[in-house]
Amino acid sequence: MVILILAAVYPECRLSEKGMEYIGSTNMTETGKSCLMWDSKNVTSSYEDIDAGFNRVLFYEEHFINQDPSLHKNFCRNPTGLDRPWCFVDDNGVKMEFCRIHHCGDFSEKLSSDLFHYSGLRECGEDVGSTFPGAPNAKGYFFTDKQGGPKVVAPV
Repeated sequence: MVILILAAVYPECRLSEKGMEYIGSTNMTETGKSCLMWDSKNVTSSYEDIDAGFNRVLFYEEHFINQDPSLHKNFCRNPTGLDRPWCFVDDNGVKMEFCRIHHCGDFSEKLSSDLFHYSGLRECGEDVGSTFPGAPNAKGYFFTDKQGGPKVVAPV
């Protein structure tokens, strides 16, 4: 088995109802269309004409985390606070469509803000404390104790 050390861990689901925090890699809409790049000329030249909730007082870039649409490639996002993540598609012109990003639900495990410490419950409900070395959690992530403490890794 190959193990990849992740710089940051983010699930392929939305944590909130609107999913404004979603930074996963889904890039297809509910109808199966491929998302356009957020910084493509088609999008940046026509976003104001599409009813997607953009605040006309803000520059286009200011709607995005880090104010850089290119970082979001063609992944589903919710930069304008609509009902759920969405993206632009080319369907005889640029249009916005919602993406199917399921809600994460209630996590039984949590990662700390520094992403190196785990706290939560095993599936049987036993408290595992601040680390759970060498064993996968419910989402398949492993926590190993190697030089300097636990690291978050995921099977590839």
